[in-house]
Amino acid sequence: MFQQIKKERDRANKNALMFRTMTQWLKLRQEGRNIGEALAKKGYRHVAIYGMGAVGERLLRELKDTDVVVDYGIDRRARVLRADMDVCLPEEELKPVDAIVVTALGDFDEIEDMLSKRMDCPILALDDLMYMC
Repeated sequence: MFQQIKKERDRANKNALMFRTMTQWLKLRQEGRNIGEALAKKGYRHVAIYGMGAVGERLLRELKDTDVVVDYGIDRRARVLRADMDVCLPEEELKPVDAIVVTALGDFDEIEDMLSKRMDCPILALDDLMYMC
């Protein structure tokens, strides 16, 4: 029973984080700012997106007509996802990029730890990017 309660609490926390992030993202868009400009301003011209679910797809679309190129996606479900670009499994060899943007809200610390051992680039949390714009 305790495991189920913990699982539900974790899910509620992730949903709350997603709500805050998406609300901030919408606010930025309404103010005429976007994530692509923030990434380009920091010199990140080639990025990968970790997490190609609904949030990752929105980020891919947001960056489509900017100076930032999304070289590929990374997702544990890469084999079953249908995407408009290459999507790699996290354990596969990952091509060098300027930065990786993590859209898996709530799991950033574990993902950053895993990727930073394999990649020599900044690992950025999507929710932190909202405050770079």
